Amino acid sequence: MQESRSVLAELPSEFGMPCYRLLRPGGKAVVLLHEIFGITPYMRRLATFYAVLGYSVYVPALFHRQASGLALDYQRDAALAQDLLARLDLAQLTAELLDFVAGLRQRHGRLAVVGFCLGGRLAYRLSCREVADCAVAFYGGRIHEDLPQWGVNRCPLQLHYGQDDAMIRPQQVEQVLAFLGGKAVGYIYPDSGHGFCCSERSTFHQATSMEAAANTLLFLNRHL
Repeated sequence: MQESRSVLAELPSEFGMPCYRLLRPGGKAVVLLHEIFGITPYMRRLATFYAVLGYSVYVPALFHRQASGLALDYQRDAALAQDLLARLDLAQLTAELLDFVAGLRQRHGRLAVVGFCLGGRLAYRLSCREVADCAVAFYGGRIHEDLPQWGVNRCPLQLHYGQDDAMIRPQQVEQVLAFLGGKAVGYIYPDSGHGFCCSERSTFHQATSMEAAANTLLFLNRHL
């Protein structure tokens, strides 16, 4: 295994899916859905951020059927990440996540889903089923393809896009926002590309990341 790749040892299993987790006393929980690069140090820091705010945090290993707990380097492992995505059974993963999130919600009472890229697409899908109290999708790719099958969100949904995202075309963003209408809140940030929230990516934009984080926290406070 190359140095740029690591696997988190002994990920505990929650409702059939192994996950990185930080538990806090009390009720509310946040499920973080990672990008195609896995449970990276950035995702673990983000989990700590939400845990400090008092939430129990779960980061399921979305590629657990291929390599549980895989964490890839954003620059050196881009090709491997794309290969993992190409071999991913998205329908199977979505079904697993629906059960996973529903079980956690029953345990915690109130629960939010926050996803990034692939995780953002999955956050949208989960928002269309009654398993979470709210959902947030950051630069969720290919959501426009899911609209006919998955429909309109059933819980409050917040969407974040970078205006200069080279992977999600403006027409696709417009299509998603028009289809969801007033059921979802969308933000489009100028001078920001794909992955603008991730401090480990070359596209990181600190000011936009802070603005998006503030919008997200207000949204969670309102709906959890």
